[in-house]
Amino acid sequence: VHFARIFDQQFQPTHRVALTGPPSRVRISADGRRAAATVFESGHSYAQEGFSTKTTVIDLVHGRILCDLEEFAVYKEGRRIHEKDFNFWGLTFAADGNAFYATLETGGVSHLVRGDIDRREVHVVRGGVECPSLSPDGTKLVFKKRLGCRSRGWWQVARFDIATNEEQVLDKESRSGDDQVEWLDNQTVMYHLTGTGSAADLWTLAVDGSSNPALLLREAYSPAVVR
Repeated sequence: VHFARIFDQQFQPTHRVALTGPPSRVRISADGRRAAATVFESGHSYAQEGFSTKTTVIDLVHGRILCDLEEFAVYKEGRRIHEKDFNFWGLTFAADGNAFYATLETGGVSHLVRGDIDRREVHVVRGGVECPSLSPDGTKLVFKKRLGCRSRGWWQVARFDIATNEEQVLDKESRSGDDQVEWLDNQTVMYHLTGTGSAADLWTLAVDGSSNPALLLREAYSPAVVR
């Protein structure tokens, strides 16, 4: 049985919300009223053929599922589309807790989508994007960019400037990172990489591509920043 436990500001449990599978990506909106959880409903990784994911938005105030992204209307180049193989994952909230970016995969291609929770709709922005993460100032996205075939499961961190549509692979980090990175501040992201044995370590990377990755913390996983 999988579930999410909701806590208040004093870290006291308030609600328990049932999930349909093991969670792989979780984000909380800056205003604290919503969370997004991606779970695997089949398969165990994004590199596995035939995996299936489900991404739901949770109302943290009332402790209930608010919506499922598969219920949203999807638009591409102004036309509504719908395919049976839609898979959503890796939602990242904008500052208002309503707008968001996420990944939509269909036809073997992972797309960046921009969405609106209240309107229950998403719009395809571009292809080749997985697990986006929006900067605190809302100007940039970082994401993992797949290199090679799906079975290889190799990803590098890339940056996307929302205003200019400019993309840059941050090739100072050449190791594969299967993570939805977290912003430490508007210039730096952090993420985990598998270390020695089964341990994972946290690393930081400048998003302007100016410096090599730096070790932040050993034997740590899934960082989050309280702003």
